[in-house]
Amino acid sequence: MIYKFFLLKRQLEDLLILPFIWIGRKLKVQLIDVNPFDILLLFSSYHIGGAEKVHLQIARALKGRKALVVFTKKSTAAVYKQEFIETGHQILDISKFTDNKIQYWNNLIFRGAVASLVENQKSKVIVFNGQSNFGYKLSPWLNKSIVQIELIHAFCSFSWIRIPFLSFYQKTIMISNRSIAEHKTQYQKIGVPEHEVGKIMYLPNGIPLPKLMETKEIDSVKLKVLYVGRATAEKRVHLVAAIARSASLEGIPCAFSMVGDVQNTIPKDDQSYVHFYGAINNAETLNTIYAEHDVLIMTSLHEGFPLTIMEGMASGCIILSTPVGDIPYHVHHKKNGYLFSSTTDENKIVEEGLMYLKQIMEKLDLFKEMSNNNLTYAKKEFDLSIFEHRYQTIFDQLK
Repeated sequence: MIYKFFLLKRQLEDLLILPFIWIGRKLKVQLIDVNPFDILLLFSSYHIGGAEKVHLQIARALKGRKALVVFTKKSTAAVYKQEFIETGHQILDISKFTDNKIQYWNNLIFRGAVASLVENQKSKVIVFNGQSNFGYKLSPWLNKSIVQIELIHAFCSFSWIRIPFLSFYQKTIMISNRSIAEHKTQYQKIGVPEHEVGKIMYLPNGIPLPKLMETKEIDSVKLKVLYVGRATAEKRVHLVAAIARSASLEGIPCAFSMVGDVQNTIPKDDQSYVHFYGAINNAETLNTIYAEHDVLIMTSLHEGFPLTIMEGMASGCIILSTPVGDIPYHVHHKKNGYLFSSTTDENKIVEEGLMYLKQIMEKLDLFKEMSNNNLTYAKKEFDLSIFEHRYQTIFDQLK
């Protein structure tokens, strides 16, 4: 069985790194000096990204509790660092030790140091792993009485990294129904014991809703289309630019804009068809931008359920997206948005993008109905207070 092979491989690795764990336990005081804590939050980084934003929301939900937030991977920018500090939790960045391939032994030593730190707290600590590679490698070295929780944002590389460590976690939080189904299929294929499925719980993300949530009145002169996000390969932002170019050449009255550090990934010939806001970190500014646009577009090859879809719906935007991840669970074709018929045929995505933009312009009454449907749905499903209450309840129950 593949699962048993994963376990054997991990057990052999554990034997090899045991001396480093022992050194880390002995050097704990010299390596890490923090105040007492009840919760350990293990996150990779604090640069911009949907996962990082969710991690910040979790830290905020636990405000007032004695938590230690540990960052284990080097951040490319300090976008959310100050906001993590403002949660009032202790902040510890060990990435210079745990994310250094040249001095990888430090990663091994810090597994022992952090394990010792957790076990020596006066009160029992809950360890929360927000998709941190170091967090998984730490999990076998913690006392079995320590409660460990993991969060998985989507079916991705971590879905395989975590397999040898499943038995150390009491709860597995997943944010999308599609992700749960994909992980169950994976478990079945590689022989993961059935009881591990029972640990999975569905807990969707939430967002702070805009103060002003009004049905949009579309400008019949020009449709305003927005992309918000990163420019990583799976986002395929070049398709958004291609739709913008084609719309302009066909005389469809649209204005395309992008939020995020994406401009350099767009072909130069297409850049003139898009307005680039750059990276926007201020929530009020971002909400204003959403409010000024009519359509939120996403052409991703795969997703979980991105925050930007929630934010767009909460601002009354019509969603135009590939049917990936949990998006089809929330965006229903011609009810509150439009879903492309293909996720892989890029030419078809561009072709259908133009078709749907024309339909929106031609059916202004339907646009208003869709906008109102999204506002109603967002109020019911995405309110951040619901998300915060769910996380607070989980920690209370496990404590």
